[in-house]
Amino acid sequence: MKSSTFFLRFLAIALLLIPPVALANKQPDWISGGSTKYPEERYFIGVGAVSSAKGGKKQQHEWAGDQARAEIAKIFKTQVSVATRAERQVESGGEGDQKKLNVQASQTDLVTASASEMLQGVEIKEYYEDKKGQRLFALAVLDRAKASRRLESSIEQLKREMLTEIEAGRAAQEEKQLFLSLRHYRKALEVAQAIPPLGEHLSILRPGALSSAESETDHASEIKSVLYALRKRIRFNLEISGPAEGVKIYLIQGLSKEGFLTEKQSSSDSTFETYRLVGTTDLTSRGSMPMGSFEVQIYQADLDLEVKNPQNGETLGALTWSVSANEKSSDLAAKSAVRALGQAVKEQVGKRLMEIF
Repeated sequence: MKSSTFFLRFLAIALLLIPPVALANKQPDWISGGSTKYPEERYFIGVGAVSSAKGGKKQQHEWAGDQARAEIAKIFKTQVSVATRAERQVESGGEGDQKKLNVQASQTDLVTASASEMLQGVEIKEYYEDKKGQRLFALAVLDRAKASRRLESSIEQLKREMLTEIEAGRAAQEEKQLFLSLRHYRKALEVAQAIPPLGEHLSILRPGALSSAESETDHASEIKSVLYALRKRIRFNLEISGPAEGVKIYLIQGLSKEGFLTEKQSSSDSTFETYRLVGTTDLTSRGSMPMGSFEVQIYQADLDLEVKNPQNGETLGALTWSVSANEKSSDLAAKSAVRALGQAVKEQVGKRLMEIF
């Protein structure tokens, strides 16, 4: 009698550990793509299916559930990507083609991130096992009204964060702390660019709803104009020395690309600030490496860059880069290392300067 009672308790506990499986005698309607219980006007549904002949029950339920969630994620990724591509086709290059490429890359990242955020509201509602076909099906459901409310709340929070950074940027600008102002406006721009994808998702969840994308795109455009004007009020005097001093031209290009003035360039604003960029370079042989029937020479190029206040010589911050390159000869390897270092500096210097101030 005791062993029978123990068995029944063990069975009950084991059943609780396995996610519920629909016990319908016939195949549920949602397997075919629609559901009367979860109509399209109120829910998004996704169906996942895995073999019930492989793995344990727990694994099968996890795999099927993940596939079902992925189907809902596709709805947002596909529809937002289509809208993004259409926007890119008509978008102008603005301050240059490089700006356009950066905007596109940023949009892609934001679409992916916000689509992942949407999955937090997805629930696995039902499972169905087709014993004859040895398939386990899972039904994922996203309540469109609840998801819309979450998105609206997220959008409003981002708007508040954006406005807070803009106000901080204005205050710093009035106090003539240009770099601090730049930092706040850059943060405001990042937030402003995060809002449109959420607005796109909201319009997918609630067709006909007014998307936030257009107004926040305007905010982003205004912030970019402020950033460009602020950068035009900052000038850098460059002092680069050492065996890899050829990196200087790349440094000038990188600063100019970000809108900063360099050396003898003048500003239309008489209140611009000047800083010194003092750089020490090095170029070192790192030996050779066999490559089939020959050896390649390896060189490393380094740049240590300090940002200094020209009035008192105070070091405000420091940046470092180190890049290696290999070629068949020492001369070519050295040149390649300097060139690779220059490209890295050109692409990164604007962003990394903002990390200092």
